Amino acid sequence: TDGRSSIRMTFKPHQSLFVVFSAESSAQKEMSESGRASVDGLKVRMDFEPFYEKTIAPVETDCLKSLTEFEDEDIRFFGGYVRYTIEFDVPAKFTEARATAINLGSIGGVAEVRLNGKTVKYLWKDDDDIPVDNLLWKGNRLEVILGTTLRNRMAGDMEKYGRTVNIETPTSTNWLPQGEKDLKPSGLMGPVSVIMYK
Repeated sequence: TDGRSSIRMTFKPHQSLFVVFSAESSAQKEMSESGRASVDGLKVRMDFEPFYEKTIAPVETDCLKSLTEFEDEDIRFFGGYVRYTIEFDVPAKFTEARATAINLGSIGGVAEVRLNGKTVKYLWKDDDDIPVDNLLWKGNRLEVILGTTLRNRMAGDMEKYGRTVNIETPTSTNWLPQGEKDLKPSGLMGPVSVIMYK
């Protein structure tokens, strides 16, 4: 009545939102979360595109973890793009819900997220609920193209050669990561979960 609007909003850590008001307003019922489930039985394929000259064989697995947890040092010290192709099923109640979202858990990097062929989000932080209304099916194909930083690759070079070999930088620095102890979690770590709203 006084010409002002008041909106209650809840933010997750590091989250930001744009609020856009249109000239035409339509009342919408607020939705509340009615169910959340971890996605089990993942079929994951990882394809690697390093920022440097190196060929790394694709990896197939049934779980998500930091690249730094792999035994293969080319993956543990990886810097570049990783394409995750993930197949998973969800219970029928999630496909029938009024609205749905997917959460990829922890990530180390920035990523483009596609679900069943459609880009749904450009992701840069952990624990983000991504709206996927009408895109969540019983059988799903999730693609995550994730770009890492070069920190871990630099750490690998310093541990093995004592200098950077696979990458170059035109800037000078007083500090470089020194091997295993300076690795940072990297890649898509999960857990993946699905959410429905009523």
